[in-house]
Amino acid sequence: MTVEPIKYLEGGKLKSPTWSSVHTCRNYGAIVNWTVAKDVAHPERMYRNAERLRNEGM
Repeated sequence: MTVEPIKYLEGGKLKSPTWSSVHTCRNYGAIVNWTVAKDVAHPERMYRNAERLRNEGM
């Protein structure tokens, strides 16, 4: 995850990301494996697994 700076527009009424940060995933495969293991890509299973992980102390 990359923190993206926010700039205020029109006298501070609107916010917009600056999109100036460069981000490179160091281990994309590890991120994919994590999402698969947690079923992040499947919302119907994600919440069930979140409950399971919470019970396991993760």
